[in-house]
Amino acid sequence: LAKTIAAGIQEQFGIDVPTQMLSLKQLEGIVAKNPFIKEKGIDLTKLHVTFLDKAPKAEDVAKIAAGTYDKDRFIVDGTVVYLHCPVDYGHTKLNNTFFEKKLKVGATTRNWRTVNELLRLAQEG
Repeated sequence: LAKTIAAGIQEQFGIDVPTQMLSLKQLEGIVAKNPFIKEKGIDLTKLHVTFLDKAPKAEDVAKIAAGTYDKDRFIVDGTVVYLHCPVDYGHTKLNNTFFEKKLKVGATTRNWRTVNELLRLAQEG
């Protein structure tokens, strides 16, 4: 279905848009497993989730995990990257291009509010 939707967008608008689909159970798991929400005093408006189109190779994850990114932090969990950007996502090095290039995967990022809204909509189904 994701390929069909991507093909329809390409046909209708002439743009190539990577498309992903998650089940309700997958989305619930992603929201429940965010390690940053368990931290005391975390500002939820500074959280993001990057969805990867496939699991990256462990050695690629290890390479980026060894780096420093100012105050920004991330945790790769399978096909999901949990991000905490305490200053501003608009100025982080940890954007889609970074993860796509370094992990050699497709990526799309949503802020925590949007991820939770998608979950709410999926649960209303």
